[in-house]
Amino acid sequence: MSNKKRGVFIVVEGLDRSGKSTAIELLCDWLNQDKYNSKIIKFPDRTTETGSLIDSYLKKEIIIQSQQSVHLMFTANRWELQQLMHNYLQDGINLLVDRYSYSGIAFSNARGLDIQWCKNAESGLLCPDHVFFFEIDTQVAEKRGDYGNELYELVNLQNKVKKSYCLLFDNNFWTRIDASKSVDEIQNILRPIVVDMLKGDEFDALQYF
Repeated sequence: MSNKKRGVFIVVEGLDRSGKSTAIELLCDWLNQDKYNSKIIKFPDRTTETGSLIDSYLKKEIIIQSQQSVHLMFTANRWELQQLMHNYLQDGINLLVDRYSYSGIAFSNARGLDIQWCKNAESGLLCPDHVFFFEIDTQVAEKRGDYGNELYELVNLQNKVKKSYCLLFDNNFWTRIDASKSVDEIQNILRPIVVDMLKGDEFDALQYF
């Protein structure tokens, strides 16, 4: 058996315009500068076959009436990258993922789907080692640039999404991040946690939902 240490799988979740994308980009740059080979993957990935359809849907260019179909479309988008993600992790590359299954579940639940049905639809996907949840008041997020350009950027919906996220929160491997803090303050929270994980003992085999 190989003694090679696998990569760490970290997910960043949160409401729209919570600053998570900026935070994950800065974190990835810092890790790579410190010789921790890391890559970012963003969901939905709009470059794939399902991703182009999702892009049109989010930009309000097409209408899909069935919320079950919408959820499964986003789930399929995650499946499209599973083999790539698995290979990266097994090769010792750390993955920083901007939105993942929890976003899919939270948004679908907020739009009326049963939360257990949504969870079941994610069965078989890779499970992260740690999740950072960026919390922000929706009134604050609304004032940030480009808010409202896409389908789900509505304050009432975002408030429901926030409640759904709270149902998913797991103290065992989730960390709450106050997204109202400055960019530097957030990095000072993220970096020590991630480095402790990277310097720790070898992770167990990859886990799945």
